[in-house]
Amino acid sequence: MQVARLGYLGIGTNRLDAWRSLATDILGAEIEERTERGAPALALRLDTHPYRYLLIESAQDAPPFAGWEVDDAATFDALAERLRAAGADPQPADATECAARGVAGLLRFRDPDGYPNELYHGAIARAEPELPHGGFVTGELGIGHVMRHCAHYPEAVAFYRDVLGLRTSDKIVWDGADATFMRCNPRHHSLALINECLGMASGDTNHIMFEMRALEDVVAAYDRVLARGDPLIMTLGRHSNCRTISFYFVGPSGFGIEIGHGSTLVEDEAGWEVRQYDTTKIWGHLLPHERLKELI
Repeated sequence: MQVARLGYLGIGTNRLDAWRSLATDILGAEIEERTERGAPALALRLDTHPYRYLLIESAQDAPPFAGWEVDDAATFDALAERLRAAGADPQPADATECAARGVAGLLRFRDPDGYPNELYHGAIARAEPELPHGGFVTGELGIGHVMRHCAHYPEAVAFYRDVLGLRTSDKIVWDGADATFMRCNPRHHSLALINECLGMASGDTNHIMFEMRALEDVVAAYDRVLARGDPLIMTLGRHSNCRTISFYFVGPSGFGIEIGHGSTLVEDEAGWEVRQYDTTKIWGHLLPHERLKELI
């Protein structure tokens, strides 16, 4: 029994207008105004799923909650029992909230570092949104990924592996950072866990990722970010492990947003070899000051 995909991310924020602007001007997502547990919210639609991102108005920014999807009620019930046995204290949502979310069942729990998660099944498919580009890589793979910093790093890896059923794709260890990349389907990773490093601590989100179907849409988004003047974290580059071509910038909630294309698919489970890398990149992914030195 395991989760099938990272179905959505929810983000509590006091900068709802900035997220609305980013979703429209940079990402090209379809936006729906809604209410989430009594608070104003935006639902970002990327495909036929009811939503892929929920931006919920709150007094202050909070760590994003990850929505893990399972394919049927039997798996949902089995994982709920496994969460209880692991001491994660899963709390079910009531029928009214499930109906508002467009799912058949939903429960909430936290991981060993206190990061909020949700487990759900039975999302009601809707019409494909009209997007101004080639679209996002989602569907059976779910959405891109989230990277979280952990104080209880080994315990967190064990939790997502042993309780939710994620598998390790590979690791990258560099400059005091130690990251484990985990998958629940052929997408190279839906979750990346990393120790407290790079000036970030447990409770901090390193970044979230959107994967585009077309490389040209990544480049177009890169140009729009530069034109708007959003703070750049890393220039266009290619990752060493998942081979994604991407760039990073600072989002409205302060954590990074990665937009990329071409992530590796693990289609041969039996033949996949878990490797450890000592660098995050093959080329590019320069920090802004490194890029400046190149130009001088």
